Amino acid sequence: MDAYEPQSGEFPPPDQDPMFRSVPPRHEVGQAVPIVAILGRSSEAVVALRGITAYSTGFLIEIAARLRTPDLTLDNPRLSSFTFSGHSVTESTFLIGFEFPDGTKSTNLDFPNTSRAAPTKLHVDLYRGNGNPSGRDVSWWVWPLPPPTQIVLVCRWTAYGIGLARHTLDGDAICRAASRSEDLFA
Repeated sequence: MDAYEPQSGEFPPPDQDPMFRSVPPRHEVGQAVPIVAILGRSSEAVVALRGITAYSTGFLIEIAARLRTPDLTLDNPRLSSFTFSGHSVTESTFLIGFEFPDGTKSTNLDFPNTSRAAPTKLHVDLYRGNGNPSGRDVSWWVWPLPPPTQIVLVCRWTAYGIGLARHTLDGDAICRAASRSEDLFA
């Protein structure tokens, strides 16, 4: 079969897709939640929340990290500590996490989901990212949707002098946006 020929068959319904908790739904575009905030700042770096996109099953959180002075060192362990991708976790590894009102917590350092099994509790997974010597732009997928009340976002990047910071997010705004995320093929 030619790689450019259409594939036969249909995708499984979203609730039967084993990956539906690990990535945004492929049949939705998502809805923006208007929020921008500085999450942490030091003399060397700034970490900012650039936005949230809500889907029917969870949300993407967009984080930007900027360095005051570009770091041109190849494979800089301080800068690469921003995205956990198999490197050993140290206190300097960037941390982002959430806490729901019932006490449920999850961070990007809890586990790399290598089993390909669908998660069964709150989780934060690296979705995509890019960067250069001046910083990083990274998205994390958070599943499930929060309750429609205040939730807590935490972040820390001690590699660049940013200690643990807590921020309150409006879970209701995320849920309202998620309710507008349309199934493109319904």
